[in-house]
Parts: sequence; structure tokens; C-alpha cells
Amino acid sequence: MSRRLLLFGGLTLAAVGVVLLTGCPPIVPPTSTDPTDTTDPTAFTNADAARGGALYDKWWAVTGDSAPTTDHPLWASRPDTTSNTRTGADTWRCKECHAWDYKGVSGAYSSGSHRTGIAGIYGTTMTAQEVFDEIKGAHDAHAQNRATHDYGDVLSDADIWDLAKFVKNGQIDTDTMINSSGAFTGDANAGQTLYDSGIGTSVACAACHGADGLTPPPGSPDHDEWVGLLADDNPWEFQHKVRFGQPGTTMPSSVTGGGSDQNANDLGAFAQTLPTAPAVALTGDATAGQALYTARCTSCHALGSFDTVAEVANDLSGEAASMVNDLSSISTFMAGLATLTDQEVADLKAFIAAN
Repeated sequence: MSRRLLLFGGLTLAAVGVVLLTGCPPIVPPTSTDPTDTTDPTAFTNADAARGGALYDKWWAVTGDSAPTTDHPLWASRPDTTSNTRTGADTWRCKECHAWDYKGVSGAYSSGSHRTGIAGIYGTTMTAQEVFDEIKGAHDAHAQNRATHDYGDVLSDADIWDLAKFVKNGQIDTDTMINSSGAFTGDANAGQTLYDSGIGTSVACAACHGADGLTPPPGSPDHDEWVGLLADDNPWEFQHKVRFGQPGTTMPSSVTGGGSDQNANDLGAFAQTLPTAPAVALTGDATAGQALYTARCTSCHALGSFDTVAEVANDLSGEAASMVNDLSSISTFMAGLATLTDQEVADLKAFIAAN
């Protein structure tokens, strides 16, 4: 799936002197005497929060535009200019400042290479119209003479309303599904059912990612952000992409398919049980295998008695626990196989196969 997702990047919704969140510097609300200062209830009502969530991830992949090549105008003014040294398009991704948990410097991006020192957007008390004006920027009459996100040059009003809808209605408190250790708190068994069958009307995850999450999705031959890897490495990103899809691909939004936050939590719990990378095919060394066999196996299996050893060879695998289970009925000594590395198992197989 990889890795391995609203307000455009580098300085999304709360850059520098601008704010969408509690904890950000206060901003001057729109002038109530201006006749154009009225929330458009139709525009907000008709906006698509799920599309807004995808825009939050990577807006140009949603709109079909070219990725920005320069830094966002507010990027140089981020409070922490040393931790996050990204440039260009990355600085325009809303998530780059406000994070996948929507809490900015107060959450998962409080440290590390993504830290900008910018506040999040979770819990904002701004109205939908204020959010819209903040994102659109100086092109809006009410946002002039103050630093804003200024996305009016790259996004349509409809795009911005979708972002505003996400900010107001699409965010969740990720602490309710991801604990302090980064583990999803959902039901992994329920998550496996969702993975195999789909969430709501969405296609099953296994259809594209494979039963073990290690199949490159269609159109992504170089994909290496495996389902298990992303769920383990960045569970906050994982929940966002499950809920809102992967921009620029066929991966659907579970929200659009009728999925719930609990569905995303359960799916995350199951995904964290999947392998984080494909198994590495090991080439066995028959000479090393003979030395290992002599030291570990000949007390029960004399050299040359491969009519009996063949059965043992068939049971050798990279899973130490399953080896012990399979071989414990042969001899309690076989429990020693649990200490073998994958390479040692490959060496033993090579030696046995050669004789």
C-alpha cells in the first residue's frame, strides 16, 4: 500500500501567523459589516469531506494539476526551520505541517524529521466560512492584510470548500483508536474480515494488496509501502489513507463506501499483524550446512541416513515456532531448531538436498 496522506502541505491551515486550531495565534475574524461576509450554506453542505481528506494528503493528485516545484510561500516562516528540511511539493501538503493525526506540533510531529513547530487543526473553533477564507487567502476580501495559506491560486472554490468540510467534519481524535505505543486498539479478527471482504461498498483490500499485504497494487510495480509496514511505521497515516483513500490511485475511501471510524480501527489492528516486508529468499551453503548438521543433528541422524533425514528436511522452514511444533513429535531435541536462523535453515536444506 506503501507508505508506508488538507490543506496543502508545508503550511497548511496553521502556518505561521495563521491558524485553524486551538493553540495557534488568534486571527481577526471576517468583517461582519462586509455584505459578502456570509457563510455559503449550500457550498458547505454540498462539499465532500472525503475528497477534502484526499486533498489534505496531496491535492494535486486529486485535482490533476502538476505538483508545485517551489516552496510554499509560508514555508520559510515555520517556527522550526531545522528539523524538517523538505522542499518543493512536499511543503504544499497540508499533512506536512498539521500531520496525519491533525495535531501538528502537539501530536506525532512533535519531533522528528517532519516537525515544523506549526499547530494542528484538530479542534478548531473557526466557522466553515472562516476556514474557507483562511485556506483561500488574500484573494478573499476578508483575508487581506494578514498571512494566509493563499491557495486561491491553485485550488478552485469547490476544492477549498471540500477542504473546509474535511476540517470541520472529517477529522477524528486519533487517540481514540491508536494508543501511546502506536498500536491500533481495534479488533484484529473483525479487521481481517474487512480486509478480505471490503468496508461497506469499497473493494476488499486483499483484492489489490494480496492476502499478506505484500502484493504491489495495480499500476504500482515499484510499490514498497506494504500494508503491514505502513500500519506499523505510521498508524496515523494508515488510518487517514483507509478513511480517505490514496490520491491519484484507484484506492477508495472507506468513508465514501460507508465505513465507520471503528472499521478503520479494526482494519488497522489486523494490518499490524501482517508482515512488514517480503521474505528474503536465502541461498543455502551446503558446506556450512554439513558443519551445522554434524554439530546439531548427528546425535539422532547419522551422516548418510538421509532416508530418515529427508522428512526432517521437508519440515525445515524460516518459521522457528512452526518448526518446533512440526518436529516436537519426532524428538524433544528438535526444540533446538528454534535457535536456528533463517540462513542456517537454508544451509541445512542445501546440505541435505545435495546428498
